[in-house]
Amino acid sequence: QWLDWLSLDELKDRFRRCAVDGKMLLTLTDKDFSEALQIDNSLIRRRLAMEVDELRAAAPARLPPPMRRQVSEPPPHGHDLVEVSAPLELQQLREHVSRSCR
Repeated sequence: QWLDWLSLDELKDRFRRCAVDGKMLLTLTDKDFSEALQIDNSLIRRRLAMEVDELRAAAPARLPPPMRRQVSEPPPHGHDLVEVSAPLELQQLREHVSRSCR
């Protein structure tokens, strides 16, 4: 979709063949565009690099891994331990706690 948005849909097969996903896209260099993806046109490579730079700037800062806590006693009856694996917005967290405490 990103290549469609850039009107470079003719490059989709190359990106697919090289298994370029969003995470990998943010790491690509001009050399990758030129050699691995075989994009000969330097202006297209420059445009891709500029667009990738914008994506990098807009990407959220990486969060540190969650801290693991050791529980020495089981929770009181009726309470469950929940491990949160994805960040929650404050409102989502409030709703989750509200539902859990009923």
